[in-house]
Amino acid sequence: MCDSGREDLVVEAKAFLELVFSSSEEARIISGSINPDNFPLPHGLSISLKVEDNVVKILVESCRTLLSLLYTLDDIISMMILSLKTVKIVDEKRF
Repeated sequence: MCDSGREDLVVEAKAFLELVFSSSEEARIISGSINPDNFPLPHGLSISLKVEDNVVKILVESCRTLLSLLYTLDDIISMMILSLKTVKIVDEKRF
């Protein structure tokens, strides 16, 4: 159970994201680019990230409001999209 003075607004929730990239190198680069954003985390929030071949797996556990969880997921996805766009631009410039 979540420990908070606002029990009516706080919920215990988990979200799992599994993102498949075109290569293991791309998955590693993208996951590495968002990892520094994960620390320090607010109280009641934990994020674990794992890369398996070309798949990035992210587990977000929250003991906060649902809105806080949604904002966190939005931040993660936005950063990954930005990183992926950057990787694609750099790859295009190389060739």
